Amino acid sequence: MLGNNNIFCPQEALQIASGRIAQLLNASDIAKIVGVDVTTIQSLVALFEQNGVLRILFTYYVNLNQRLIKTPKIYFEDVGLAVRLQGWTAFEPILLSPYFGHLFKNLVLSEIVRFFLNRGEEPQIFFVRSKAQEEIDFLLQLSNQRFIAIEVTVTPMDMTAKQMHLLDSLKLNIIDKWVVSSVRSTDFANARVICLDQIHDQLAMLHN
Repeated sequence: MLGNNNIFCPQEALQIASGRIAQLLNASDIAKIVGVDVTTIQSLVALFEQNGVLRILFTYYVNLNQRLIKTPKIYFEDVGLAVRLQGWTAFEPILLSPYFGHLFKNLVLSEIVRFFLNRGEEPQIFFVRSKAQEEIDFLLQLSNQRFIAIEVTVTPMDMTAKQMHLLDSLKLNIIDKWVVSSVRSTDFANARVICLDQIHDQLAMLHN
């Protein structure tokens, strides 16, 4: 529930954030909705991240300073919490909602994170976004400057020519390209199709 009597409650901001999973973090917009200043929202986001509620992803840049000034994306560490904050009480309606795709992306991210945390490692995960707003959902950095490019779609579809061009422009050692989906499919020309339940096995083969 949102706060009442014009008294700001941090849960208000978190509830709004739950509806913006996998989207660029617009602290100014959230601040306007809940009636506080931008710095308060930025501090709350940092606090939620430090306490394992949110995971903030930055766009990939070789230059760390340039990376940090770009607008990040917001995800939840616990997808179930996000589902609750969105107000869902049954699974079937989620499948038909416009939120399902974003929740699925969050679920995929959670599985990738869990793979590394189970091994005592902090995952290095970014997203890729061009000036023309072409995107790749996740760019996962492995050891020895190797990368996996990951696009998440509920229904399998190949990476586009524009996405491939974007990846090529990074000039990185991208050793694999995945399309992670909720259903099984044959591989595409540009990427391999990986189901959600295959993520850990596939990462184990590539991670060393």
